Amino acid sequence: MISDKLEIKEFFDAVSGRPIREAILLANQEATEAERQQLFPGNKQEKRNPGHFEYPELLKEFIRYIRYSVKPKMAEGEKLDLFTSYLNSTKPRNFWD
Repeated sequence: MISDKLEIKEFFDAVSGRPIREAILLANQEATEAERQQLFPGNKQEKRNPGHFEYPELLKEFIRYIRYSVKPKMAEGEKLDLFTSYLNSTKPRNFWD
């Protein structure tokens, strides 16, 4: 996992400068792994991080935002700024490059 703390900012720090296609692939893998941690926690006594529920949904919204230009519902303020700043920083803007 890129973000063991389940923080979206940590994910964007890791994918900054990478092509859009690679960022989408990593977001998909990260969301899948975070959801698996929700379903199959390693230690049942361990206190659940609230990010367990928000993090995979934010990653999925990021994928929809990049692929389809769908405005994120959960991402507001700083989180939405992370989405737009990543998209604006990638060059070239062509998806397949």
